[in-house]
Amino acid sequence: SSTSSTTSSTQDPCLEVVNGNFEFPAVRKEAPLFANSGWTMGPRTVIRQVREPTFLGPNETGYGTQMALAFDADNSGDGMWQDLSGTYVEGKLYELSVALGRSPLLNYTSFVSIELRDTENNPIESKQVSAEQTPSNAFQTYTLRYQIPSGAKFVGQPVRIGLRFSGFGPSPGIDSVTLCKGSGKS
Repeated sequence: SSTSSTTSSTQDPCLEVVNGNFEFPAVRKEAPLFANSGWTMGPRTVIRQVREPTFLGPNETGYGTQMALAFDADNSGDGMWQDLSGTYVEGKLYELSVALGRSPLLNYTSFVSIELRDTENNPIESKQVSAEQTPSNAFQTYTLRYQIPSGAKFVGQPVRIGLRFSGFGPSPGIDSVTLCKGSGKS
């Protein structure tokens, strides 16, 4: 699997998400996700890259051989984020998609917030997904769709995507993070 996701299902191209499939660096079983992986993490955030098969998530990712997860959702602070090579454009529709799935062997009481953020790391728009609503032993794609309103103060700022975690215990497995732009209404 490649280290970026750039396929498009809309009229405009997708923005490159570096390591959106969490395949870099390759790990033997599991290891911390480091800043040189393309992602930035808050000081309290512990994100692990995990190689399949594992008891921590679905047995197969479908997007390569690795996934990521937050070990302790309650203490993850700002979570993880990435600045993309593009700026917010007034009137554009942004579609941030993330594949989430959980292990059939663990009980989950955590949440993942899929977020578009401003440069101060504040959510512009978010979609919260309960780990309990994600499929067991499989991944499902969840998409946040948001059209940038006229006059928004963050127009022209770099596009920042983020995942924030809350609740208790591990987050579901995370894979296949993509962001595409469209011109239609949300």
